[in-house]
Amino acid sequence: MKTKISVLLSSMMFLQYYIWGAWYVTMGTYMGEVLKSSGMNIGAAYSAGAIATIISPFFVGMIADRFFATQKVFGTLHLLGGVFLYLAGESSGWGEFYPYLLLHLILVHVLDFTICTCSCFHYVYISFYLFICTCVCFIMCTFS
Repeated sequence: MKTKISVLLSSMMFLQYYIWGAWYVTMGTYMGEVLKSSGMNIGAAYSAGAIATIISPFFVGMIADRFFATQKVFGTLHLLGGVFLYLAGESSGWGEFYPYLLLHLILVHVLDFTICTCSCFHYVYISFYLFICTCVCFIMCTFS
């Protein structure tokens, strides 16, 4: 395996987790202070990830693997994810925030992580070390 490809794929995986850590960790604080959401709503927002994990393969996963190039799906999902997170950030209340969050998680977030992880582990022979490095980087970014 070439070092250049390994570094590029490791960087892609690091950025994937870094972006997730940037918005996911602060979501509860944002919802409580800016949107004035209750604890029940904040819990529902964090549990939306579990719902997305169950539902998302039916929307894009089966279609993307067969009919489109992985890099095109990956790029499109990232752009779409940016739009959904922007709209969620501009929302004025829980009723407006939650649908954008759910759409982001179902149509973008879970599939992005799946594509990113599968691509990296498919091409990188030392996948265990990549996984450990990515987890350490995610933890560092989360607590920094």
